[in-house]
Amino acid sequence: MGVGMRGAASGPKSLRESLGVLDGGSLPHMHVGVAWKRELRVVDYGNSPIDRLSVERSMPPVRKLVREIASTGAIPLVIGGDHSLEYPDVAGVADVYGKENVGVIHFDAHYDAAAEGYSGHLISHAQP
Repeated sequence: MGVGMRGAASGPKSLRESLGVLDGGSLPHMHVGVAWKRELRVVDYGNSPIDRLSVERSMPPVRKLVREIASTGAIPLVIGGDHSLEYPDVAGVADVYGKENVGVIHFDAHYDAAAEGYSGHLISHAQP
């Protein structure tokens, strides 16, 4: 998604490549003392099934994938893409646990906060 945001499409691939260059969690972290690869079972489900030409058509399959992951008891950690992906990600988890039981930690280089209805759409790359 983020049709006009060409860099967003490269985010997930770049993050995967950077994990291969770094230690990647096999040694204990210097501050917390946890080697996450030893303590956690991590599964990469690959890229979300999106339609690069339509945010609206992308929502249902992304939501379904995240819902399926959450329904296994796993905690989905969704990385990359643009802000239009945040809605189906959170909605998929809320489908399993209920919206009152879901929290979001959102990291970004800058806070995107456009007025509601940016470009005629409530859900867009300009809203977290």
